Amino acid sequence: MTPFLQAVSTGNFRIMQEFISKGADVKVVDNIGNNCLHLAVRKEEFHTEDESLTVLDKYYKKLQLSKEGKLSSLAVACYLADNGANFYHRNVWNVMPLDLINDTNLKERIKALFPPPLCLLCKSSEATVTFQPCEHTVTCKDCCSENEPKNCPKCQQVIVDKRGFGSLKLKEIHIQKVANKLGSKWRDVGENLGIGSFHLNKIKFEHSNNSTKQSLKMLRKWSATCAPEEFTFTTLREALLKAECLDVLEYQPQTE
Repeated sequence: MTPFLQAVSTGNFRIMQEFISKGADVKVVDNIGNNCLHLAVRKEEFHTEDESLTVLDKYYKKLQLSKEGKLSSLAVACYLADNGANFYHRNVWNVMPLDLINDTNLKERIKALFPPPLCLLCKSSEATVTFQPCEHTVTCKDCCSENEPKNCPKCQQVIVDKRGFGSLKLKEIHIQKVANKLGSKWRDVGENLGIGSFHLNKIKFEHSNNSTKQSLKMLRKWSATCAPEEFTFTTLREALLKAECLDVLEYQPQTE
């Protein structure tokens, strides 16, 4: 994680501002593709030594937020977006910063302030495909499928992989790592994946007081009973989001 992302992650607004003023790359991502907005919107608040700070006032007004003596993470996120960060950037889980905002009204206000980018090829559909390693989100799924670009249309860098275009299939190593982080939320995730109460109760009884084994058994049950095309990161991501397991979404899937 870069020093700039570290400042955002720790909620230090003053240090974050200093990095931006010195030309820090606000589009940089961490090892799982999170940009600064993924980190910012998850903070409850930011802190600063400058009590007379007014640079965020316009965002409080536009988002209809009350200051209450604290620095709102969403106001800070809007400040970052005005400095070049992208609310529509997708990490390795295909999650955008906007996906992490639970308040629907605030999410819509942010979308009005920062509309989604349009596809550079068709100029009409929303750009949803993120290219790697350049991390540019510049084409829609249809144009990406039809044109099969070898180079990013924006920077011409060779495309190694894409996010937001398809969904990676899960492997045993993936569900083992997810199981290690689910904890007591395993049952909520299981319900979101469509596993019935009978099977969940059986898993709880057979592996009482061991949430990791319960999680792993639940995920293997899902693997054995779901349609093959549903056993993907996308399906699991939706179940995790619904269960508010945001910390598990920080896990980096390994595709090899």
